[in-house]
Amino acid sequence: MVDARLPRPTITFYAPSSEQRSGNMHFILIDRDKVLATDQTGRASIYDAGLHAMCTVPSFSKPKDRPMSVAVGDRLYVLDNFHIVPCFGEKQHCFEALAYTVVGGSELWVSTEEDEGTYSFDTGRGAWAKQGDWTLPFCGLAEYVPELKLWFGLSSKKGSYLFCAFDLAAAVRRQSAPTPRNVWEDLRPPKEWLQVGSYLVHLGSARFCIARLFCDTTGKPGDMDDFPPWKMLAVFTAVEVVPYGNRGLRMIEHKS
Repeated sequence: MVDARLPRPTITFYAPSSEQRSGNMHFILIDRDKVLATDQTGRASIYDAGLHAMCTVPSFSKPKDRPMSVAVGDRLYVLDNFHIVPCFGEKQHCFEALAYTVVGGSELWVSTEEDEGTYSFDTGRGAWAKQGDWTLPFCGLAEYVPELKLWFGLSSKKGSYLFCAFDLAAAVRRQSAPTPRNVWEDLRPPKEWLQVGSYLVHLGSARFCIARLFCDTTGKPGDMDDFPPWKMLAVFTAVEVVPYGNRGLRMIEHKS
């Protein structure tokens, strides 16, 4: 690994806040150089990194507490990944998603935690259907790579978050739960590093950036009034997946 500092920010966002409530913001990547920003009020704007310009967009119909997003065609779908507890007999239609992806170019697949099932939303018909009583074998968003005709994500098995390849098209044909086709280990951190977050970003042409956040528990913690008391670290790993042998795949690690 190469020890380095992040470059200086080109723009800084601040959420509106008050004495009664602190502000929070969420960011959604659009294409490769645009970021959609939204705050706790539901207001939204887009930052274009290429043009270094901001523009406002219509506010969300409802504020998103933990938004998850996925692009289907030329549309961006933003869902609130937050479980709401019904009260006073009110019926709530909600779920907490474990994994989600796009299948067949028009269907949004979502695995939920409540009933260990996987559901699909047909964006053309606007209808939900249940795919099965199983969950997708990855966590968060899995990206489809057309050059390899496979999906790539981070494995949900025993909290390993390993980089994996999946064939969801075969699962559709078999009408059964998908299993990882390839599993790679991109990083071996010291045992004192506690992993607290993992993210996968597809850069195009089967190239990915894997971002992992760690809490370094080496030594003594800092002031317990601080959060977190331990030193936080971020590791970014650039990898590329290429064909190898007879229908095989190989992961090439470029830099970490």
